[in-house]
Amino acid sequence: MPITESSDPLQLDEELYRECNLGLDREIVAYILESHALQIRIGGEPFHLYQRMTSGSIVTGTILSWDQTSPQYMKIMWSPGNSNHPDLRSYTGSGSGTFQAYENGVLLTRVLSQSDILYNNEFTLERIVGTGVSTKRQVRLWLNSGYTPGTITYSYNVRCECVSPDTNQPDMNCVICYGTGFPVGWIKYTCDADEYKPQNTIIVRVPKTSFRITFDSEGLVKREVNKHWTLSSPYVYNYDLIVGTIGKNKEMVYEVVNKTDSYFRGIFLHQEFETILLEETDVRYRRVATL
Repeated sequence: MPITESSDPLQLDEELYRECNLGLDREIVAYILESHALQIRIGGEPFHLYQRMTSGSIVTGTILSWDQTSPQYMKIMWSPGNSNHPDLRSYTGSGSGTFQAYENGVLLTRVLSQSDILYNNEFTLERIVGTGVSTKRQVRLWLNSGYTPGTITYSYNVRCECVSPDTNQPDMNCVICYGTGFPVGWIKYTCDADEYKPQNTIIVRVPKTSFRITFDSEGLVKREVNKHWTLSSPYVYNYDLIVGTIGKNKEMVYEVVNKTDSYFRGIFLHQEFETILLEETDVRYRRVATL
């Protein structure tokens, strides 16, 4: 019997499994996804989702004046007290964290240090190390010695000033990036309300208990963390935060960890993850309270 509401029902004697893009007949796919939606509507709870920043905003500009011209052209790109600290991680490509400079619209090549500059199409970034209040962590752009450049433009992603130049790690107690390394820290996921959840929430299926305490063969305590799950959209990442809105989870802030995606024959069904409860003293907890 064909499934009603289908735009392409199975015909008499037609094979259940056919060659198609999804790997399963569309009626079976629709049934699986619909069953997931029904399960989570019945047993899920609404949570606010705070998505962790993975890159900073993009800054672009043109160098109109130089802080030094001889023997090398130099421009101070950032000094203490300014915002928009450049992301200085030195890898190539167009991804997050790549500082790019252009001369007359032609991309320049970044090298590691001033001593490595051999050609006029190369530049380097210097981060000042020291204790001077006015110069500590200052960022400078250098060009080749004895070379007069044309119009220099640049673009970069913003990274928090707290990121250590030695370890490349942010301060986990920073009140600007809240340990993410990028200003703002988290952005609240927003969506319209519907009959199953309030505005700006996602539905998460949560275990009845956060964890179970069991004992191994030697009598040692083992902590077994139960998995949460939600639908395939919106996509959730490790280190995102979810905040409960009802019941025992109301106003509780959890960090997402051990995130995995569930597929069946190439079809993205749902997302599974564990959570860590944040204490009220955690800087991330305080950040969410202000959003």
